[in-house]
Parts: sequence; C-alpha cells; structure tokens
Amino acid sequence: MKKVTAAFASLMLCFLFITGCSGFERTTLQTLSASKVTIDGAHADYESGKLPHTQAVNDVITKAIAIQKTAVDAMVVYEQMKITGQTSALSEQETVVLVALVNLPTILTDVKGLYSTGGAK
Repeated sequence: MKKVTAAFASLMLCFLFITGCSGFERTTLQTLSASKVTIDGAHADYESGKLPHTQAVNDVITKAIAIQKTAVDAMVVYEQMKITGQTSALSEQETVVLVALVNLPTILTDVKGLYSTGGAK
C-alpha cells in the first residue's frame, strides 16, 4: 500500500510542476484520484471491520489496489517521459495508460458492491 501511495504522490508532484496539462492528463488524474479515494476507503473499512474479513472481500480489495497501482505506475512513466522530453514515445505511453485505466470502472463497481450486498456491517 505504501508503494502505491508513494507512486501516487510522485504523480501528484509531477502535475503540480507541469503547467498546461492536456485534457488527457487532467482526466486521468481525476480518475486516479477518485478511484484512489474509493479503494482506500474500502481498504480502511476492511481493516476496521466495517467490511467483513472474508476471502471474497479481500480478493476484491486486493485486485482493486493492484489495478490502481498499475494505472498509477503507467501514468508516472508517462509524466517522467514528458518531463525528460521523450515526446516521440509519449503517445505510446498514453495508450499504455488508457489500457491500464480500462479495468478501473469494473473493479470500482465491485468495490462499491461490497457495501450494497450486505458486505458492510
């Protein structure tokens, strides 16, 4: 969890220092921020006992954290490439980011479903 938080913090710092972010960058940051809040909340609820300690709940949260980390890591690489002037490969990395983001909506639905299916106490 600490590695995901560190990568996300690095990503946020990149955005703070870059002016004129593209629509892709803004949308991606908003998506990653919103999904992080949802996933971190579910993880905290699992740890506190608000969500039951079952294998199914653990699997959903673990998968969500992994998908989020993959997307954040892809965006961090994108930002590093942008900062270092590797513009020729930037569009390819943008595609990598978009592919990583594809899985977020489904897993976020699963995470939110933990609360509506009686998973929350």
